[in-house]
This record gives sequence, C-alpha cells and structure tokens, in this order.
Amino acid sequence: MINIWILLLALLSPMNVHGPQTAGQDLTVQPSARLAVAQTWRASWAEKLTSFDSLNGVSLSDTRDTLLHKRGRPAKVTQDPITGYIEYHYKDATVGLYDNWVYYVHCDPNQKVSINGREISLEDKAIVQALGDPDDSAEDGDVYIRGLAAIKIYRNSTGEITGLDLFDTTAS
Repeated sequence: MINIWILLLALLSPMNVHGPQTAGQDLTVQPSARLAVAQTWRASWAEKLTSFDSLNGVSLSDTRDTLLHKRGRPAKVTQDPITGYIEYHYKDATVGLYDNWVYYVHCDPNQKVSINGREISLEDKAIVQALGDPDDSAEDGDVYIRGLAAIKIYRNSTGEITGLDLFDTTAS
C-alpha cells in the first residue's frame, strides 16, 4: 500500500521545482552541447587509427557466410593459380578467402577506401594523418601494423599508389 502512495506522490509532484524558464534561457545551453559534440566528432576523425578492424566493411574475422551476408554475391569469383586462394571480386574490394575465412582484403587506388568505417583519401597527407608514419617500408610499398593486423600500401617505382591490402600479420 505504501508503494502505491509513493508512486502517486511521485506522479503528482511538480517536475521542475526551480520555476519556469524562458525559451531564451533554454537555448543558451543547447549550442554549447552541439559544439562539444561536433568538436569531439571532428577530433576523433583527425586522430590516427589505433587498430585495423575492417577495410571497406570487410573484416579479417569474417567467414565466407558472413561476407556473403554483408556484401551479397560477388561480381566475379576467381582462384589464384599460385596460392589457391578464392577471390571474391566486389565493386570496391577484392576479398581473398582461404578455408572459408577472409585472408586479405585488397582495394585498387581508384576505389573508395574505408578503414574501420572511416573514409581515407589515398593521398600522402591523408594517409599520414590517418595512419601515421609507416612501420616498415619496402621497394613495393609501406606497411602499417596495428596488433595482429596490417595494411600495406603498394607503390610503383615512381611512388604512385597501386593498391592497398588489409591482412593478418600472423598469416603472412
């Protein structure tokens, strides 16, 4: 019975004990909140990526079934004659599968590139801003390592980007 009285009192009590506010008082708080959210959002996109979870929406932890559920049927399916990997060719990525698991994800330089859902322009300044300095450099490109995942940006002899791969460092 006491619970009913407490509930009734709570429902009938005034919600605002400080008196009425004008519309102008209420609006002064909202822009600050919006600005803080916008600044936080911009700052998070300006920070360097600390992990490589996905490339164009495909994760190295995806199975063949997960990939088909996420992306649908590929435009083309091929098999690499040297490695035997099955490659699913989508509009914005080629996904290499081994034993029904995603082994690598490849993007050509003319394709949109999204790492962990963050779109990255394949220009040197944008790459440095998003990935930092390379952890390793080779004749054919730069490697960026985050935990067990790595991204390699392939370059030709003139330094022009020819492709980008996401792969598991333990599998290479």
